[in-house]
Amino acid sequence: MTFSKAKYISGYVVEITYTNGVKKQYDFQKWLFEMCQPVYYKYRKTELFKRVKINKEFGYLSWGQGNEEMDFLPEHIKEFELKVNETKSNDIHFSQLLKEGRKSQTLSPIKAKTELKKRGISI
Repeated sequence: MTFSKAKYISGYVVEITYTNGVKKQYDFQKWLFEMCQPVYYKYRKTELFKRVKINKEFGYLSWGQGNEEMDFLPEHIKEFELKVNETKSNDIHFSQLLKEGRKSQTLSPIKAKTELKKRGISI
């Protein structure tokens, strides 16, 4: 399958439409905060992350351009797929913790909710 369309959803979640019409959502938060190279740290800013697109020439998911372009082929994003019963709200909660200076990105959804509750943030 190849990419046809990319749409920013929220947090670090992108919805991808494949050429066969199938739509799937992928969460890039863990990759951005635990696995990526420093050159891509700027894409942690949601205003830059929102600029996701499909590179029509080469067929990959892309952000930016030139040497600092962040890109993924379809076979490289399978581990980021959100399952049908997962909610995107957890991603928003994690993003909120990051905005508030939380250093650990490895919180479970329950711990994230507890941490947000302590800070007086309703979920």
